[in-house]
Amino acid sequence: SSDQIINDAKDLYNGWPDLSLDEKRKIVENIIEHVIIEKDQVSIHLAYLPSSPEMTANRQHNVTDSSHRRA
Repeated sequence: SSDQIINDAKDLYNGWPDLSLDEKRKIVENIIEHVIIEKDQVSIHLAYLPSSPEMTANRQHNVTDSSHRRA
C-alpha cells in the first residue's frame, strides 16, 4: 500500500546515516536505471516499478495470452 511505501521511505531516510557505504551503494544501484552525463547536465533515470494494480493487470494479461496460444 502507499502508506507502507511512505513508512519504508521514512525508515530508509532516517537510517541512511547508519548504513555502510556498501549498503548505500546497493540501494542506489537498485533504484537507478541509468545516468547520462552531458556537457552541462547530468540526468539520473530511476528504475520504474509498476504499481500493484498495474502488476496485477499485466499478470492477468500474460495468463490470458498464454492460454490463447495453447488453444
